[in-house]
Amino acid sequence: MLYFAGEEYSASQPGVDFLLKGSAICTEQVWVPCPTCLVDDFDRAKERIAGTTTVTPDGQLQTLVFALKNACDGATMQVGIFNMASLGFVLLAVAALSLYQRRMEIKFDIQAQTAQDYSIEVFNPPADATEPEEWKEFFETRFGGHVTCCTVTKNNDLLVRALAERREILAIIEEKVKEGSLVNTLSLSELAARIENRRHCFGNI
Repeated sequence: MLYFAGEEYSASQPGVDFLLKGSAICTEQVWVPCPTCLVDDFDRAKERIAGTTTVTPDGQLQTLVFALKNACDGATMQVGIFNMASLGFVLLAVAALSLYQRRMEIKFDIQAQTAQDYSIEVFNPPADATEPEEWKEFFETRFGGHVTCCTVTKNNDLLVRALAERREILAIIEEKVKEGSLVNTLSLSELAARIENRRHCFGNI
């Protein structure tokens, strides 16, 4: 920013808004010949292209095209070094901040006392050990402490999902049957048999 706002870059950027001082805006511009320039290339800045017509020594008309070129030198080695150094500083600052946040998270977690800090979980129990009271007695007898709560969870995710899906299907069926009709396993079997019988009757007709 100091280089762009200084005298070396663009004569301290005269006429530039104060909030834009130190940006790469260049106020020093010169007209240079540009024989390959086209008007279509300057759709968004038509004021940066101009032309003039001259007469050649043999009496023919010739159009000379000029383009407005920035005379500022912004692509210097010094600017590149400062940009790379700034980028490196930002990356290091982000990494340091992330590491600091992780350390503070661990510190806060240690200070906060929750039930998880006093809980244990057994992943490979015997297949027949399904009684919570049996586990409670085992822990209290083996380790000589007091067990406040003990829960046994079975690996039956598929069964639970199937029961939940069955409940949703039953709710949909209850909405479709007549009001006041009893919906259970037996009544559903009877209802399904009636519907199947009607389909056969319509098929025979």
